[in-house]
Amino acid sequence: MAYSRNILLGKIIKVNARNGTVTVGVTSSFVDNIPEMESVFVEIDNRPIPFFIDESETRGNDLLNLKLADYNTADKLKEFNGCRVFLTSGGVLNNENCYEDLTGFSVFDENGNKMGTVNSIIQNPGQWLLEILSPQKKEILLPFHKDLILETDSIKRIVVIKIPEGLLDIN
Repeated sequence: MAYSRNILLGKIIKVNARNGTVTVGVTSSFVDNIPEMESVFVEIDNRPIPFFIDESETRGNDLLNLKLADYNTADKLKEFNGCRVFLTSGGVLNNENCYEDLTGFSVFDENGNKMGTVNSIIQNPGQWLLEILSPQKKEILLPFHKDLILETDSIKRIVVIKIPEGLLDIN
């Protein structure tokens, strides 16, 4: 079970003491497409803690109930309320839309040069774009595709991207 910091599934919004489950508010990138999972990481005190899933059930398009293995009482679950839930690298994903939680991350090119900060992710049909605000307050738009993302680090809040040659000349 490998931890993948860049795949935020959602946030625990409710602890259900009666049935020993947690309700995850799913990020908009997974609405209508919640992946099949055997395990998740719950971020507790800024540290990813792995949990196997005994049961999962979707509730509508944006809520997911999870029963975590060996955690089925209110006392054990109450510390999870408000925690972020990340997929393991074994999660089934369709495309790059799992990176939605990058707003505010610092962006570096593959040579370590700081390009700016992610201002937003623009979801155009067929091509997502990273809107980056440079230190000089210039807006830079770059294609946002998993093949161009070299590294993400949610602890340091950085993204390292590969920039196709000549692309910055047209911004």
